Amino acid sequence: MKYPALALPVALPRLKSVRLSGQRNVLFHLLANMHAPQARRFALTNCLDDDEPGPLVTRLLAPAPHVRIPFLSSPRVMLLRCWDEAPFLLSIRGGADGSARFSLDFVVNNELWSGNSYLEHNLVATMDTFSVASSHTLEIEGYLEEVAVETWQRVFKTFSGLRTLRLKGMGTLDTLWLGL
Repeated sequence: MKYPALALPVALPRLKSVRLSGQRNVLFHLLANMHAPQARRFALTNCLDDDEPGPLVTRLLAPAPHVRIPFLSSPRVMLLRCWDEAPFLLSIRGGADGSARFSLDFVVNNELWSGNSYLEHNLVATMDTFSVASSHTLEIEGYLEEVAVETWQRVFKTFSGLRTLRLKGMGTLDTLWLGL
């Protein structure tokens, strides 16, 4: 079911913490129409959803989320986890002091979901969605061989303030080294 965009966003100027759980299209609609300039904690959990094509980041977040949630304009620490048969996770710490937190937990209602094949697409979508130059820490968990050399090159160019890179996964790091 598609929800129409609201004429004006729902302004929640004093909201500090948000925890939402539901279907992807409902969460997408809420985030697309919610303006919470003082929010310091966002936790979104999707419990049941069908597998659809495309990166999960763009299916869960409306374009330019930093307009509605200002601390997302300066992410400091980013974690992307994408495994087969495991929940997808995008976690961001941001804001001036790095203490604001945003997380997306996503479970696909499909036992055959190939999370490994989504790692690269979600990494690219994360770089397209957020201004990551201010990020000093990037953590990636998944099947790292699925990420192309060109994508690793883009990671190192786009995350220009990167000081810490943590990788956890399976496979060799050949494509990563070729991307340096």
